[in-house]
Amino acid sequence: MDMVIHALLSYQAEVMCSFQDFFSCVEERIQRQIRPRVFMSDMAEAYYNAWLEIMLPAEFR
Repeated sequence: MDMVIHALLSYQAEVMCSFQDFFSCVEERIQRQIRPRVFMSDMAEAYYNAWLEIMLPAEFR
């Protein structure tokens, strides 16, 4: 599953709700929210904003 997440997160999508849909699917699949220690993204705020809609905030960015 790590490879799937990495592949989608490194692919630059244009629509934020696609990010939210993806994170929602991950949450549904693992049946819990994730609180990462570190959240790193090469995109502007789009990934993290979508992340915050579905998952828990990271300790560090």
